[in-house]
Amino acid sequence: SVLIFGAGRHIRPALQMAGFETTIWRRFASGSCGAKEWPEAAEKERFKAAAMRYPDSSESFEFALHAVATSLEEGAPLWVYGDVREGVLSTTRSIRGLFSLSAIHEDGDCRVISAIRTRRKAQDEFESWLRIESIDFGYGFQDWWSVPGLFAAGKVDVMSQYLLDTMLHVRDKIAASDGTWPLLDCKPCHVMDFASGTGVLAAGASKLLEVGRCLLLDADACA
Repeated sequence: SVLIFGAGRHIRPALQMAGFETTIWRRFASGSCGAKEWPEAAEKERFKAAAMRYPDSSESFEFALHAVATSLEEGAPLWVYGDVREGVLSTTRSIRGLFSLSAIHEDGDCRVISAIRTRRKAQDEFESWLRIESIDFGYGFQDWWSVPGLFAAGKVDVMSQYLLDTMLHVRDKIAASDGTWPLLDCKPCHVMDFASGTGVLAAGASKLLEVGRCLLLDADACA
């Protein structure tokens, strides 16, 4: 059986036609396909091989690599595929220790990197990847938890910060002039944070408004 990290739209049918059983692990939900923050089968059985589509960052790849390594038996082959412009060549650094490099196959800008699982222990629990940051929503720094690969590295990106700063400025300006702002008159307000990441916008809004209920949605199962 082969573990596939990513959508696997093309690789899965090819492997199945070759006679392999396949299991998909998606970190990101897509359409009707759900997602998991960690491959479930890692606790039940070890796979004979794995194929990984290189994700959008090196830290996302390292996180996924350890999860996949946890799911493989010693000596199992791994294939990582992607485009050199996406950074797939950094795979050769990330796999050191967990895998031994066996070959790199080239076709234009595409690469398939083959490696073999070693006996080295992987960082094998999702909770071990949790990291703590410090975020200031305008009322002093507070602890904020995230995992590798989350939007803006689990912190406040520049445009989210600009939005929160603008909301704070408008609120204070209207309050000083005895004006009205529908959001201030909404008690309580219900907030939906779409593509929430770690939820910095929802948390920031909760500091500014009298919030009753927050609904946070994200395709990333780790969010």
